Amino acid sequence: MDEFEIALEELVREVRRRDTIAAILISTAFVLFGFLALILLDVIRLTEFVKGVVAIVTLIATWAMMAAGVYILLSMPLPEMPLRIVADSKGAVELMKKNYGGKVYVTRQNYRKLPPKAGAMMNLEIVDVPSKEVEKYLDHGIEMAESIAAAKILRAKVVSDRKGKIDGVEVVRAEDLF
Repeated sequence: MDEFEIALEELVREVRRRDTIAAILISTAFVLFGFLALILLDVIRLTEFVKGVVAIVTLIATWAMMAAGVYILLSMPLPEMPLRIVADSKGAVELMKKNYGGKVYVTRQNYRKLPPKAGAMMNLEIVDVPSKEVEKYLDHGIEMAESIAAAKILRAKVVSDRKGKIDGVEVVRAEDLF
């Protein structure tokens, strides 16, 4: 739930920033349009050639700013979901050494192999994986098989002592996250 709140706060911050930029662009377009009206009504006197050039340039700039402002106002930014990490015992130990502060998902089997201080120092969450999913990846070892199965369920990356991509799941080392 904490990850959701963080993503929501970032989304609200991004929407406010985009709304501010859109408001500035739209209001500047209206000011330029008023300037164009003053030029065309001869309140601001210019020669005919300069008047034509300034009118065309101002009209194009007004149109571009208004279009950009409306586009930014109507488009919605997509929130960037926080990175989910599943770690085997070696990967969790490496993350602990690097003082990783985020949530780390581990399977029950991998949790049993962690040192006792890992539970106190890290934000760990235990994930249960179905044995049918684990059987698919037993070629890579039991720990890695469980981690890959959990990562497939959670749509996460696996942190281990090796690198690669296994069945669509990215396996990275702890150093690669920082």
